[in-house]
Amino acid sequence: IAVRGAHPKELITLIAEELDKINESYGSKLVVKKLIPCNCKTCKPSETPYFYDYNNLKRRKELRKMTTECEISFEDVPVLGLLEGLFVAEVPKTKQDLNTIELFLASSNELKAERDAIEIWIRRENDRLKAKGIYLKLNLWEDFISAMSRTRKQDDYNKLVLNSSIFISLFATKVGQYTREEFETAYQNFKAGGATQYIYTYFKNAQINTNNLNLEELSKLYQFKKYLGAEGHFYDTFDTKEGLLLQLKTQLDKLLDKG
Repeated sequence: IAVRGAHPKELITLIAEELDKINESYGSKLVVKKLIPCNCKTCKPSETPYFYDYNNLKRRKELRKMTTECEISFEDVPVLGLLEGLFVAEVPKTKQDLNTIELFLASSNELKAERDAIEIWIRRENDRLKAKGIYLKLNLWEDFISAMSRTRKQDDYNKLVLNSSIFISLFATKVGQYTREEFETAYQNFKAGGATQYIYTYFKNAQINTNNLNLEELSKLYQFKKYLGAEGHFYDTFDTKEGLLLQLKTQLDKLLDKG
């Protein structure tokens, strides 16, 4: 069976299903063996290609054996390409096959828009980096369930911090208690030679509302910046989500280039 058109996969599936129904209507009186012609470079133009057993190919797919060998050319042939009647450029990679880099993003709710933008950006980066065998796993406190925990919930977040090789913290008009704790957890882990290898700190150039001026929060913000300076940690600033993402992409590309 050969098909052409805008949706060949869907069409050939419908045809195969109808043929299966016809064959099944004969019951045990008819023994049918479904065979798939090889589409390797040698077999594709040949009038006598090698044929694969359809059920065997399905079983290989279930076991994630994504290639099979042609008995004529001895080439490795993609199983999905045979089952779907299409060529695939390479064997699809799962998350388990990729080099996973864990990132932890710390910030308060006042920067929710930036957090959401980073999450979307990471998803797009993963689509691009998949070809390089890299998967970015972004850890967020939003990913945790709100059910009661036997431990302090923040301790669960801190465990994720300790397992992340990249730590990113965002600040605007205040330094929240838990964001500061996450930063300290990452920083101490970094100094102790733990999993944390890179720490990035960004401050948004936010306009302060003088009608709701909180001197205590402003003082904490100033003291934290002063603390970073004393520790020799250089922070960056940003004005917009787009500016922040550009800085993150630049830094990520540098890290990946370093290997």
